Amino acid sequence: SELFKRCSGDISKTAKGINYAISSLRVFFHALKGRFNVVHYQIVEFPAVDLLSMILMKLSGKRLVYTPHDIVHNKNYPLNNFLTNMLYKTSNRIIVHKEANRETLVNIFGVKPEKIAIIPHGGYGYFVDGSITKKEARKALALDENSRIALFFGNIRPGKGIEVLIDAIPLAKDKVDNLKVIIAGRPCSGITEDWLKRALEEKGVCNLVISRFSFIPEEETPL
Repeated sequence: SELFKRCSGDISKTAKGINYAISSLRVFFHALKGRFNVVHYQIVEFPAVDLLSMILMKLSGKRLVYTPHDIVHNKNYPLNNFLTNMLYKTSNRIIVHKEANRETLVNIFGVKPEKIAIIPHGGYGYFVDGSITKKEARKALALDENSRIALFFGNIRPGKGIEVLIDAIPLAKDKVDNLKVIIAGRPCSGITEDWLKRALEEKGVCNLVISRFSFIPEEETPL
């Protein structure tokens, strides 16, 4: 966006952190200038910076809505649990996508149930644009029409369960006929393509997996 600048990419972590703090200040002043009443946080990258941003917003009279992408931040920052708890306490309302997340907030973080709203995660129907049929897609991916397919799609990072999926493939192949697994997405946050290939080889399931370890452009998602 125009407000967040040089917070990712091929620069040092220190530079990313400084740029993120500066960008968060830009968002704060943008909210003041625009006279917004409600500010919605969806993904927090640096909890300490985001907590300070929330506090500034609240002191300026804004109401805060927080939709946590991860109930506990997936990066092991210092004071991670404390900062996560403070983010929830500072928010006026919290949105989660399933009942299990609500229970975690109530039972582990002590969030009041009336503060939480459950809005189910949206589907991916908008990617199915009719440009390619199921039969054509399977042919393009060299998949048999009778294959039973499991798909892992999107950024491959810690916390998304890729290691659980790889462990499950040898168990599933004995129970599911014609099993194929597609893993499509960009390895990131410490997970590498070499690690993924080695893990698949160790499980002896490379013949069951079709992989593309890179970012998938939006125009290719229907396939």
